[in-house]
Amino acid sequence: MKNGLRTLLFVCCLGPALVFGADYKDWLPLVPKSLGGQQMSRADEADNVSFGGQTNSLLTRFYGKDQNEIMLMIVWDPSGNQLIAPKLAMGMNYDTPDGIAKPVTVQGFQARFQQDSRNNAGVLQILLSDTAMVQLEAPGGRDPAHFIKILQPIDLKKLSGKM
Repeated sequence: MKNGLRTLLFVCCLGPALVFGADYKDWLPLVPKSLGGQQMSRADEADNVSFGGQTNSLLTRFYGKDQNEIMLMIVWDPSGNQLIAPKLAMGMNYDTPDGIAKPVTVQGFQARFQQDSRNNAGVLQILLSDTAMVQLEAPGGRDPAHFIKILQPIDLKKLSGKM
């Protein structure tokens, strides 16, 4: 997704809440410069956006390039509006020639793995709370264990404590 569009979607999804909170800068020491054998490949895309009486935070970090690119996104939304769709999809389970989706657990957190066979890419979404989510997008096949292993260097419990 293009940078501007991602930021626009981030801002447009904000809901009314009178909460101030997480700052993506607090997450930086917990997010490694290397992940899944790939080095950080460009500058972070990060925002603390105040809108409608609340502050939302987003950090996106890219590792590797081209077909090997890994994208890590961390979202904190005190209204929970940005997390409605991921929460609803957590229990989704299917296995077809086009791909799979299934619930998994990552470091004790509820998560969902989805893989698209057409491009061999997978997405792992981990709910840290009703207001926070980590999403990993990477190449790697149909086994969620591969994606969970990529995230091992990140202590999700520590990260959730910063939100």
